[in-house]
Amino acid sequence: MRTTKTPFLLTLLSFAVLFSLGYTSGRPTATIPMGTWYLLSIDNQPSGYLHVLRKSSPDASSDAKLDFEYEMLTNSQSQRVLVKMQTVCDDDAYLFPLSVTADIDERGQAPATLKATVDKEVPYGASKGTMRIIYRKSDKIYNLDRDIPEHTVSDAALLEIIPRLPFVEGTVFKFNFLQLNKLKVRKNHQIRYLGLDTITINNTTKSLHKFEQKGSGIKKMEYWLDDNHQLIRTLEDGKEELLLSTPADVKRLVKN
Repeated sequence: MRTTKTPFLLTLLSFAVLFSLGYTSGRPTATIPMGTWYLLSIDNQPSGYLHVLRKSSPDASSDAKLDFEYEMLTNSQSQRVLVKMQTVCDDDAYLFPLSVTADIDERGQAPATLKATVDKEVPYGASKGTMRIIYRKSDKIYNLDRDIPEHTVSDAALLEIIPRLPFVEGTVFKFNFLQLNKLKVRKNHQIRYLGLDTITINNTTKSLHKFEQKGSGIKKMEYWLDDNHQLIRTLEDGKEELLLSTPADVKRLVKN
């Protein structure tokens, strides 16, 4: 199996795919579903989009779950990707991952599927477990297990975690970081609130709340939110940007 570099928030599939990715002839239909849309730019060039759809709402019960769908198109000189993923997680402080499914089509190769489930344990009030993965491509099947320690957040869950953080100077969110595209858990990550930051987006100056993520295995990650805690922009290594957009802009990009 070979791996391909993908944007960090593929997430959010980045929000997030396990193995090498590529182009699929499938495209969103004229009817675009509800959800949040981001345009992806790499080195200031429009390069795709991310669509995030929450299919369930927070619940006050102790066993509450959140269900998300992610669709991301990456179109750059080095790769062209369309990934569809669904993830279910606990609605707790770390959105502990419970299951992930993904459909992956790669140009010139057979489509692939990924299914991952977590056998969860809650020994002292904090969840941990083992993620069991089945990856299928043509007639090949790969079975993998990965330990998921306490206080683990997947890359796909960050889009939900960050808007929950308070705008308070000195706030630091510490966690272990599960990179789904590399199947690795990076320990001792942290997201820190840096205060208000004035930036220019589409020739408009905005004052937004800025967070920064640091830790092993990743490049510098920055996040900007408005006063309503809506995620407006992300930036990886000063090169790969996700910017809050509209379905109309996404349809225009896809047509091009």
